[in-house]
Amino acid sequence: DGETHQGIYDLSFLTSMPNMTVLSPSNYSQLEQMLDYAINRCTGPVAIRYPRGAQQVENSSSVFNPGEVSVIKDADAISVFATGRMLATANRVAELVEGVRVVEIPTVKPLDINRIIELALPVSCVIEDGVRSGGLGEMIGAAFAQRNVDASLEIFAFPDEPVVQGSIAELDKKYGLNAEAIAEKLKAMKG
Repeated sequence: DGETHQGIYDLSFLTSMPNMTVLSPSNYSQLEQMLDYAINRCTGPVAIRYPRGAQQVENSSSVFNPGEVSVIKDADAISVFATGRMLATANRVAELVEGVRVVEIPTVKPLDINRIIELALPVSCVIEDGVRSGGLGEMIGAAFAQRNVDASLEIFAFPDEPVVQGSIAELDKKYGLNAEAIAEKLKAMKG
């Protein structure tokens, strides 16, 4: 364990590999379905990322449809895009901030960018369990810029620096990735 053994760099390098499929389950049911998909249906290389610890999310979409995003909670003020364990954080943010749409992204690559753009609101954010550099938020931000999407996009991710050792809760709090810190920032953006 320690700074060199954090599992937060995988999205940045895996999504840059050609023909790679990258999946990020938020619960055990999705993990089982993703394993079945990887073994029995997917024709190329697949990476399935999962955090240490136990399942944290129960109210995500229990059905995994490769390449699709799911609206977990609909609203019209702020879109929050999350993947994997960060869906629990997004759900908590939706409890703390009025008008939050929660969108789960179980397939990080290939990314369903058309649907993500449809679900974007003028204030949108990405919450990810990875580094900002080359991560999911930057992928979505690049697509927004290429397609002139009229939305401010805030990315909540680990910084591009060695991350100290600690529990998941400690690290989330230290780097502003806990629901309370994210909620305060979104309230300020919302106005």
